[in-house]
Amino acid sequence: MPRLYADNPEHNMSWGEVDFINGVAAVAAGADTSYFTAASYAVDASKNAVTLFDTLTVAQLKTLCDYLGVSYASDVTKQTIVRAIETSFSAKYLASVTVASTAGAAIGDSDIAITGEGTYKYKTAATTAPTLLYMDYPDSTWTTITTGTDITPASGHDKITVVKIDDDGYVIGLGSDDITVKVS
Repeated sequence: MPRLYADNPEHNMSWGEVDFINGVAAVAAGADTSYFTAASYAVDASKNAVTLFDTLTVAQLKTLCDYLGVSYASDVTKQTIVRAIETSFSAKYLASVTVASTAGAAIGDSDIAITGEGTYKYKTAATTAPTLLYMDYPDSTWTTITTGTDITPASGHDKITVVKIDDDGYVIGLGSDDITVKVS
C-alpha cells in the first residue's frame, strides 16, 4: 500500500476510496497510482498504511523533530520530514541481521547464510545495497529466503540486503553483504 503525499500538506478530502488526512493517503498494494503521479503527488512505497506521523501537521512534525533532535531544512516537504523521523527511529530500533554470502553450489550462484531464527526477505542490487527502515514494508521486489539458500543474482548485482520481518511483514532487522558467486 503506497502512501500518497499531496503538494498541499493540509489536503483533507476523500477521492473515491482514497481518504487524505493532512495531505497523506494510502492506496492498496498494486493500485494504479499513475493519476496521482501525473497530478504531482509523491508516491512512497515504504509503508503500507498511513502512520501516526503522517497524520500530524508540518508544524507538529517540526516540533517533534526539534524535540527528538532530528535535523530538517526549513523548506522541506512533509514526506521528507516524516522519513527523517522514521530514519531516526530506525537508527534506534532496527536490529542487525548477520548475512554472509559465499560461493554457491552451481556456477553463478551464491549461498546466503543468515544468523538467527525468523522470517527473512532479500533483494540484490549493483554497487549499493538496498535499504529499508525500521517498520518499512518490503514490496513485491523483495523475495522470501531461508538460511543456506542458494540464489542466482541478476547480472551485475554484487550487493545483497536481507531484512527480518515480523508476523505482519514489517521490517525489524537488516543486514547486507557483498555477493560472492561460484565462478568455476
